[in-house]
Amino acid sequence: MMRCKFTFLAAILAGFAMAGLAPPAALADFELSITVGTQSVTYDATSNAGAGLVTVVGAPTTNAINGGNFAAQTGGGYAVNTFAAPPGTNNIQVVNLQFDGYTFSATMAASNSPGSVNGANFTLSGLTITNTNSAAAILANPALGSVQIAGTNTGYVVPTGAHGIFSITLSGLGAQNVVGDTVSQTGFLDTGNRSFFTTTPPAQPTPTLTAALTTSGFALNGSTTVTPTPIPYSLTDVLTLNLASGSAIVDVSSAITVTSPAPAGLVLALTSLPCLAIGRWVRRRRQKIA
Repeated sequence: MMRCKFTFLAAILAGFAMAGLAPPAALADFELSITVGTQSVTYDATSNAGAGLVTVVGAPTTNAINGGNFAAQTGGGYAVNTFAAPPGTNNIQVVNLQFDGYTFSATMAASNSPGSVNGANFTLSGLTITNTNSAAAILANPALGSVQIAGTNTGYVVPTGAHGIFSITLSGLGAQNVVGDTVSQTGFLDTGNRSFFTTTPPAQPTPTLTAALTTSGFALNGSTTVTPTPIPYSLTDVLTLNLASGSAIVDVSSAITVTSPAPAGLVLALTSLPCLAIGRWVRRRRQKIA
């Protein structure tokens, strides 16, 4: 029985050792991009010594100020970024952005780069979007019927190893004027540590989730296996929304997460529990009989 106890304790210690953290890495290239056709607005939280940089590509009708930092976006479409000491949560928030006939009441990107013992994650949440383009305008320029929202962060170092689980979730509270409207999501892990890198291979993708927008909401999820090594690596979350004239979505959220399988030592420790319980029961029975 004593030998069984020592085996049990050794297994627990081995499991904890295998779950140890890698050294933290500096946050880098934390960005949120909104694209309609060939035109885009990108919020880079790590430029200008953390003051942020907004870049407008093309000639869209927008209230975002090209080349301005986050604090300069006072006319609408402003952004606020907050960084927490690793492992923490880093945020980009965009409010009241107007862009090529779309209005974004709220959009939030969040990341926990460089990751933690609980996993590496990237989320897009609170997306409340309306397509104010007319049906005639969309017919003349079909690109106005679709918007892509992508978030990315480099510098993840935890978890790492030959085996990882890459999970994806997509949900929304509801929508209006939703006939034919859809939303799809795909996540990407890139061990080349590149921002917005979605070429597969070498990027490792999640399954793609696609939902038909309804007034009652939706919730989807999926997962696959990945190899989160070498480090550092990047995560990119991409949402594509097809919205007709006057369509609106409320509180759409997506998340991608990389976790490690349970350490072998910890699994061994857990499987030893029945052995210990049976051993104690037998010992008590013998004492009662004696």
